[in-house]
Order: sequence, then C-alpha cells, then structure tokens
Amino acid sequence: MDPLAVVDVGSTTTKVVRLVPDADGALHVAARAEAPTTVQEPARDVMVGVGEALAAAGAAGDSLLATSSAGGGLQMVVTGVVGGLTGDSAQRAALGAGAIVMDVISNDDGRDALERIALLRELRPDIILVSGGTEDGSPTHPLTLCEMVAAAQVQSRLGPPVPVIYAGNSRAQDLVRRVLEPVCPVICVSNLRPAMEREDLAPVRDGIHQVFLEHVMAHAPGYEGLLARTGGRIEPTPAAVGRVMRVLAEHHRVNILGCDVGGATTDVFSVVDGQYTRTVSANLGMSYSLPNVLAQAGLPAIARWLPAPVPEDALRNTLLNKMVHPTTLPDEPGDLAIEHAVAREVLRAAMAHHRSLAVGLRGVRTELGFENLFAQRTGLPLIRTGNIEVVIVSGGVLAHAPHPGQALLMLLDGLGIGGYFRCYLDASYLLPQLGALGAAHPDAMEPVLFRDCLKPLATCIAPFGRHRLPGSLATVRLRRDGGRTEAEVRPGRIGRLELPPGERGEIEVIPRAGVDVGRGPGQPVRDVVNGALLGVVLDGRGREPAAEPSPERCAEWLKALLPEGALAVSA
Repeated sequence: MDPLAVVDVGSTTTKVVRLVPDADGALHVAARAEAPTTVQEPARDVMVGVGEALAAAGAAGDSLLATSSAGGGLQMVVTGVVGGLTGDSAQRAALGAGAIVMDVISNDDGRDALERIALLRELRPDIILVSGGTEDGSPTHPLTLCEMVAAAQVQSRLGPPVPVIYAGNSRAQDLVRRVLEPVCPVICVSNLRPAMEREDLAPVRDGIHQVFLEHVMAHAPGYEGLLARTGGRIEPTPAAVGRVMRVLAEHHRVNILGCDVGGATTDVFSVVDGQYTRTVSANLGMSYSLPNVLAQAGLPAIARWLPAPVPEDALRNTLLNKMVHPTTLPDEPGDLAIEHAVAREVLRAAMAHHRSLAVGLRGVRTELGFENLFAQRTGLPLIRTGNIEVVIVSGGVLAHAPHPGQALLMLLDGLGIGGYFRCYLDASYLLPQLGALGAAHPDAMEPVLFRDCLKPLATCIAPFGRHRLPGSLATVRLRRDGGRTEAEVRPGRIGRLELPPGERGEIEVIPRAGVDVGRGPGQPVRDVVNGALLGVVLDGRGREPAAEPSPERCAEWLKALLPEGALAVSA
C-alpha cells in the first residue's frame, strides 16, 4: 500500500495520522499532527485546518480518509408512532450511525401537535428520521408524523431545509413523498421495524450516512473540498469508532464495552452477543458539561472518590472555577484527584444511560416453551454483570492520567462491571482514524490498532454474587516462565499479580461457592493471558459494604495499584 493519511475533523481540533507501509507491507503510524478546526469564522473553510495538519504530518500529497464531528457532530430528531417501540428502534438506528439524538417524538409522548412543531423549529436538527407502522399494519399511522414535519418546515443550522429519512411502513412511501417533497428532501429506506419481533437497522444507518454526505456535509463551509479529496468518504466520528468495536467483537467472538469520555459528551458502545448499541450522553463530560455532572451526581458523590478529605467549600470552589474556565487542566495533585473523581461520576451516569437503551426489543410477547425457557427474553438488559469480556476506553482524562493504575481505577469504579475481562486504553486518540481505515482497507485496521493505538491496561478479575462464608472470594493461580504465583481475591480489597507486556501466562481462577467470575456461580476460569501494564488485577470490591468508597479506602485502592513514587500525584 502507498502512504495514507486519515483526518478526524473535530469541533475544535483537526487531527491527522500518517500511515506508511513497512518492509512487509503492513501499515504503521509514522506521524501524527493537529491544527485548529477552521469551520467557523474567520476562515470558514475546513480545508484550511486540514491542510495545516497534513503539512505538519508530512502527508500533504497522500491519499486521504476522513471522519468528522465538527459543529457539534451529526444531530438528529427521530420519530416513531409509539415511543417505546418504533421510537426506540429509530433512536438505536440514529445512535448507531453516529448521531446525537436531540429528541424522540412519538404520537404517545404527551405533547400536542403545536408543541412538536415548535420543538422541531427550535432544535433545527441536521436530519429528521420518521418511522412507524409494521409491514402488516395500517400505512396511515406514520402520516401524522410526516404532516407534522411538513408543517414545521424546519431549516437546518446550515441554512437549507432539513432532509427527512422515512423508514416506516413501505406501503406509505408514495403518500410520504407527496406530503414532504414540497417542503424538504425525502429519502425512503426499508422499514426499520418491519414486524414487532424484528428490527432492520442497517438500511437506516446507510441512509443516514448517505444524507450526512449529500445534504449535511455538502453545505458545511469547505467540506466540498474535503469530499472531493476523500472521494466522498467522510463519516461521523462515532460511527467510525463503532466500526472498530464491531469488527473486534466479530473477529474475536467476544462481548465488548467501549467508552469515550469527552469534554461535552460521553459515548458508550457495546457489542453483546452480536448486537451493537451506541449511546451518547450529550450532557455528561469533563469540561463544558461539568455543571450537568454536578447537578446530576451531587457534591457528596464526587467527594467520596477523593483519596484525601477536602473541605466542601474548597471542593465546590474548584469545580466552579472549572465551570468558568472549562478547558483548563489540573496542575496540582489535589485538583487532579478532583478531576478523576468527576470522571468516575461521568462514567457511572453514562453507563446507566447506556444500560437503559441496550436492551432487547420491547413490545414482543414471548411464549415460554421448553425450547426457549432459558433464552434471553425481549426487553431485558443486554449488558449483565459478568458478560463483558473486553473493555476499551478513551478520552483525555484517562489517556493523560499520570499512571495507568489511575486510569484503570477510574474505569473500574465508573463502569461497575464484574467478571473476567481485559482492559485497553486508547492513549493516542486513534480509534476514529482506524475506524475510517477499516472501512477502506478492512485487513489493515487491526494490526495498526494493537501495535500503535491500544495499550493493554490489565486483565481484571472482579468476582460478584452471594457468598456466606468468610475469607477470600476466589483463588487465582498464574503460571509463567518465571514460575507460579498464587493469590486470593479479598473482599473489599484490590490486589495485583505481575505480568508485564510482552509476556504470557496461564491463569486459573477458582471462585468460592456462590461467587461468580463470569462463567456461573462457583465455576472456574482457565485462560491464556497476555501481559499488560498492570498485569493481572484482582478486584474484590464487588457489592460488598466494605467497598463503599471513602477517602481512606480510595487511598488504599490507589496504593495497591500505584508505585510508592507515584502516590504523590494522587494525594
């Protein structure tokens, strides 16, 4: 392959990575660079910032791929005849395509027609998705929603009328076009909920991508030049990250949870038993959304994660200063500890939001016969304690933690998952670019991902479940070239077994009766384990009362994972 550049155009920063082939033809990262995004005044041409970043990376003449979240990313309003059925499906389709869902409108949402029309005019989304009606139902049900959209005559943020994607009862498509085409562009795709028991989201996501390129990006300042340079290959940044998660889950046959903590929003991705879900918490982040985090979590919830007591007034003042100057970074150990405490609450809230949407299809009646007695029933959560096998996290607060132990504790405390799983950190912010690479060159993505992007943090053992006997939760035996190590997982405690990156070992986890590490109560885990920055981490906190956070316990947990010299940056 020839050298290749991949650009991610963010709201404030445009990042470029240059990939070149080695002697064997495999791509590797040769250079990275960034420049301010130039969509806004005075430049009003995204190619100015792209050109600066390409020149800084020495990639001005390379072939180009691109992702974009500039201008707040792709923003959509979705509609469905019934909020808990087609409304849910429409939301999953939009989120999976990389959009921020601004609102869900349905015939049963409790608002009258005038309220919905006023809301659409106020929100000014980039795309409106209309859905509703199964294929064997009445074709007239979604028309009420289409008439509302037509009456609103919504203008997009970029000026032209907002395009509409129709993904409802296919027999209504001609009527939908007759209602909507006089006021806005209309694209009809397959019904996203053709039957109560079936979803078909892929055509909707493809349609969103098509409209994003032809109707949204085409009107953004300078994007016509970027479209020409990339051959029309631009996709929303979250959609590219989601592709990485889906490819890894499929290739390695594992359940994956991913999380990207930003300044204004936090994205959570999961692929569980082949079902992909993405959510975006548009009001949860480390800088611009800090007021929402404080209002939602409360000061005591943040204070409990500090490794040393901080007076309430001092904590409040620190957070208020951050709200006034959201882009400032902590330069004192105490401020860093507060930043990490906030990150835990951001992760906890974003994960709760994700769990609420990562569920089976609602509204399906299932008869329990012998053949499906033990199968997952519809409407139940997809993410259950113990069924996540790989965790991938990114975001500045995690990537810039002074020690990997701090990043690991943030994700363990915030995500609250248990069982036996591996944790990776995207410390280079390369997931969007590698997702774009995977779309153009599928075989090239994964080698670059594990060589230049993902840092292995740890293999984690976090038992859960009910146990009545005192003592350890599980026994862990690790065999490696240097010998054999055995340790106990203690209730309320964190421990660690050394296994540096580049080494391999054989691990055996034997839980106590009633204790689960992901294979069922009392069932052991045997695996070949790869080395990581923190080796194997034993997290015995589970749901034990002794694991409730407090300054004393947080300091103890940090001490278990950080070397003595690193403790000063967390105190």
